[in-house]
This record gives sequence, C-alpha cells and structure tokens, in this order.
Amino acid sequence: QDYRFSILQEAQNRADKMKYRIEDQFEQGGWSDAFNEFITDLVTFPAAFVKGPIVRRQRTLGYKTAPDGNMIVEPIERLGPEYERVDPFRIYPEPGITHINDGYMFEHHHMSRTELADLIGVPGYDDEAIRKVLEIGNGQSWINEDVELQKEEEERKFYAYNSPTEMFDALEFWGKVSGEMLRDWGLSDEEVPDAAREYDANVWVVGNYVIKAVLNYDPLGEKPYAKTSFIKQPGAFWGKGIPEIIEDIQNICNAAARALVNNMAISSGPQVEVNLERIPPGEDI
Repeated sequence: QDYRFSILQEAQNRADKMKYRIEDQFEQGGWSDAFNEFITDLVTFPAAFVKGPIVRRQRTLGYKTAPDGNMIVEPIERLGPEYERVDPFRIYPEPGITHINDGYMFEHHHMSRTELADLIGVPGYDDEAIRKVLEIGNGQSWINEDVELQKEEEERKFYAYNSPTEMFDALEFWGKVSGEMLRDWGLSDEEVPDAAREYDANVWVVGNYVIKAVLNYDPLGEKPYAKTSFIKQPGAFWGKGIPEIIEDIQNICNAAARALVNNMAISSGPQVEVNLERIPPGEDI
C-alpha cells in the first residue's frame, strides 16, 4: 500500500510540474491577450482564430552573477512558444472546405523590417533568403491598397500610409506540397524520400523568395490554428457573428430611435408657419 501511495504521489508531482510549466508558457507566450482579442472577434466577425504554439525569438530579462558575487540584470534572447489572435481578414482558406484541416490555408503577414529580421536564427527559416529579401526591400506589394487603407481606417490607424517603416507582405501556407518542390526549397532526401508524393508542409513566401519550408511534424498533419463561430453553419467554413444575427432587430431599433428624436424635436416648442404671399403690404411680420 505504501508503494502504491508513493507511485501515485510521484505521478501527482509530475502532473503538477507539467501544469505549472504549461501555465508559465501560456503567460510568457501571450495566451491571455490572444484569448481576449479572440473573444472580441468571436462576437463580431463570422469566425475567430487563435494560433499557437509558434516558436519565436523572445526578449526578456535574465540574471547572472557578477565577478564581485552580486546578481545583475541583463537582457537575453531565447526561443519560446507564443500564441496570437489571427485577424479574420488575413485568413484565406481553400474554397469549399468546412474545417481548417480539410484543405490548404494561407495567412497573410504584414511584417515590419524588424519583425522579418527577428526570424534570422529561428529554426526552420532560411537565413540567406531572409537577408536577401532585406537587402532588396519590399518592392511592389500584391495587396489591394484601397482595401488595406479602408481596413486601417476602420481600425483607427489613420495616416498609416505615411509611416516611414518599411513593410513586407509574407504569405504563410499550410497544406500539401510535392516532394520535388520541397527538395528544391532545401529539404533533404531523408526528410522527403519520395519526390512524387505530396507532403503536409508549412511554407513562407516573401516576394519571390521562400524564407521557410518545413514539414508539418504534427502526427495527424493538423494546422496550429483553432477556429470557431458564435453561430456555426453546417457545411460552411464561416459562421455568423452577432451583428449579422441582430441586423433586422437593429434596423427596427434605429428606425424607432430616429422617429422618437424627430417627434421630440417637433414637440419641444410652438412652431408657426406663415404664408408671406397672403400678408398685406406693410404688415409687421
């Protein structure tokens, strides 16, 4: 009995350690902020997305012992898992699919020069290709400027087009890719044994350069995205948000409010109308 108790106690201790580690990764990876933004999208748009965990370079404070024995603080960089809300306007699923893992999917990243440079040294990214892109510059964007301008104004990012910061449009692809193309993008024969097969892969493209091409190492080939809608529609990728659901009621309330305001204005005081053509000459109006 004591032996079984010790086994259970050890299992509980391991579970507690794993729990605390997961909570710590959530906190450092920005899960709370991502989930709060996800809730706002959920009640507004036809679908809401959360992405993670994704490995990124993190800057944080570290501690080391100085020669005199005192502890000093210094900034350090490390690779860690992060979580983020994905803008529904930057998600492009395969036409005709219902769930995220039914087909391919694109995510559009609007990245600054600093964000792109931070990918240098992160496992999976092609440092040489990233440096080449930074050397050439962003070039011509494939994004419709009118649509992007309207989106920025709705987000209250006024005059964003005057920003001096150089921006890059990156496409992140999740789906099936031929082995031949993956070999051309730098994967080894061991990773891609058959050039004729289709492999689940993650590919990043900036301009004409592939800055990342790796296999999707998830055992089931699933993508690191979670999606849901406030009201789900069977067979549809996009559901319904609250604004779409209450549209008819909102129109009725708006019409009633306008009528109420007009009637209050009319009844706020005496109003007199005089036909000037029927007043005798010299009459004091």
